[in-house]
Amino acid sequence: MYLQDIVPSTPELAGVDKPEHVQFKSLMPLIEARKDESHDAVCGGYKNLQRRVTADGFKLIIYPKIDETILYDLLDDPLAMHDPADRPEYAEKVVELKEIPCKLREETGDRLKIE
Repeated sequence: MYLQDIVPSTPELAGVDKPEHVQFKSLMPLIEARKDESHDAVCGGYKNLQRRVTADGFKLIIYPKIDETILYDLLDDPLAMHDPADRPEYAEKVVELKEIPCKLREETGDRLKIE
């Protein structure tokens, strides 16, 4: 979930429609146990330097300006101590996870280019 998911949750609790400009999802389906999760993936970033995506038990951190990608398999390595991004068996997962912030970049107008 995102901290911003609180914004659409509040009007729903009050019984009113959320404003049209609010892009995040209400937490009420989670609170009322109608859903197990609110997002398939959670993305974030730091300035114009880094982008991150967490999905399917993995965390991918991308540093485009230095061409560095770090992957953590959070199911096998919950403390995120080992980076298997360069191992062949994780190559497809890295590509799959990189597509998420790339798509989000197009939707939001993020100017940090990810390849």
